[in-house]
Amino acid sequence: MIQFNNVSKNYPEGNGLSEVNIKINDGEFVFLVGPSGAGKTTFIKLILRETLPDEGTIMFDDYEVNMLPNRLIPYYRRNIGIVFQDFKLLRRMTVYENVAFAMEAVHRKKKLIKRQVPHILNLVGISEKADHYPDELSGGEAQRVAIARAIVNNPKVLIADEPTGNLDPEKSWEIMNLLNQINLRGTTVVMVTHAKDIVDRMEKRVIQIEKGRVVRDDEAGLYIKKRRQNDSNLKKAVETDSFEQRVRERRYQQRLKSLKNNSFSAADDADQNNVDSGSLEVPSGNSIKHGDRKC
Repeated sequence: MIQFNNVSKNYPEGNGLSEVNIKINDGEFVFLVGPSGAGKTTFIKLILRETLPDEGTIMFDDYEVNMLPNRLIPYYRRNIGIVFQDFKLLRRMTVYENVAFAMEAVHRKKKLIKRQVPHILNLVGISEKADHYPDELSGGEAQRVAIARAIVNNPKVLIADEPTGNLDPEKSWEIMNLLNQINLRGTTVVMVTHAKDIVDRMEKRVIQIEKGRVVRDDEAGLYIKKRRQNDSNLKKAVETDSFEQRVRERRYQQRLKSLKNNSFSAADDADQNNVDSGSLEVPSGNSIKHGDRKC
């Protein structure tokens, strides 16, 4: 479906990509995570053919994206739907007209539009708001309209750029359930997000980008890989135990040295006392007194 082969994109100010190799298969649901400025936006722009890589190739099915002539780019983009964090609805158009406009832009027949738009509005649960304007919608409702507009032309891939960023937790989960349903219908979903709770609960594939590089690609992953934290904790514990062991060993050696010094000092004192009393003990148990010689 989508394949990056050794793709690099450089900007003077940074925030590009470096030697990225990724394959997203047909029908997958993928979370794209990482800190702000990591390169996630560049990743999406490269898929959309809004910018070109400096090195490497990008494949989308049979399209070599970076080699597409300008006249074919609009046709290529019909394969991709996109949902934005701030909805980007046309304020002077009703909900129905916003969704229908996406079909009109690619010259769909009016008969098809009249049949398809109500179906999609019903699918996303917003059909009762068809005659309302964007200013009359809640955030969750506006995002449902944005999703309807993105999928009305049956794209192969749906890119969701922080679709829950402006929503409360309850509405966020409604949108995630909707995206999951769309994915189960066969659409590949690539979602950029910072929502840790959503990523952890959904247990989908997680691609993490940092400083322009893919640092992690986990099936059914978490927003932050727990094993790394556990490994870090284990390393700290080992280092702490090792340090404490060295301290105990050092103290033991000091006590041993002190005991030896005390023992030698006591022995020297005893020998000196024996000398002063006029006798020295010898191994045979006999004693030699001053002035005597034993042969």
